[in-house]
Amino acid sequence: MNLSTQQVGIYTFFAVIFGLLGIVTLIVWTVKQRKKDDNSALLLLKIKSWWYIIIGIFAVATTPFWVGSTILCWVSAMAFQELVGIIPLKTDKRPFLYIGILLIINQYINSSHPLFFFLTIPLFTVTALIYTRLTQKSRLQNLLMFSLLASGYLLSFTLLILKTNVGLFLFLITLTSLNDVFQYTWGNLFGRHKIIPTISPNKTWEGFIGGILSTVLLANLLYFFTPFTHTELSITGLLLSVAGFLGDALISSLKRTLQIKDTGTAIPGHGGIMDRLDSLVLTAPVFYLVLLGLGK
Repeated sequence: MNLSTQQVGIYTFFAVIFGLLGIVTLIVWTVKQRKKDDNSALLLLKIKSWWYIIIGIFAVATTPFWVGSTILCWVSAMAFQELVGIIPLKTDKRPFLYIGILLIINQYINSSHPLFFFLTIPLFTVTALIYTRLTQKSRLQNLLMFSLLASGYLLSFTLLILKTNVGLFLFLITLTSLNDVFQYTWGNLFGRHKIIPTISPNKTWEGFIGGILSTVLLANLLYFFTPFTHTELSITGLLLSVAGFLGDALISSLKRTLQIKDTGTAIPGHGGIMDRLDSLVLTAPVFYLVLLGLGK
């Protein structure tokens, strides 16, 4: 079987990722065997979850489009169920869940028809408003609308990007994921000045700026995934870094409002699905708008 240049690049990329993850796993496992402490055990649990996450991304990127889109749809539906599960409704959640999941499936089916795709926004909003009319509480209406829009609509932009080009999809996922790591690392090393103390006390200006610079550099290193010039790559890296920060802050604000630490327990060592996808809620639509703006 002859592979295209892009396919060779994708398989090489994953070979490097799996290789690095394997080395890290071996190191952490060795440390755990020697120290046998809780921190090493937790870190090993997190790495185990990363194996599942990366294998899932690999499946989305290398299988036929209908398989990848089904996986993404399932993840969105699970994220929606998770978000609705943490909202303290007095009414039965099941009818709303069923309708919401049907809307999410509809969103993915209509990814081939941009007009229908974008017209789904009113459907999400009206569904949330009608259902929460029973509660007579605008706060719950807002939370439910956000749950549908975040998991069912904003995350589904990943499907439009995957449909456009697999390389662009991997570019988005890699930058979004590592931007979180960069901001966390720089914040831990040099963080002194808090940026949003009432929402996320651990986030600092040093982490934010360090994350932006690192993500811009990474965007330029991953040029082979895109048709962008280095100037376009730098601008895209900047926008995705800021959008990732805001997406993280958005979900953090939701969790603080509901007074919870994590959105769920679906991913051992990490929390819930939305705890891992928080940045993607905004980076996916922003990146799609960038693609439209650049005519790619």
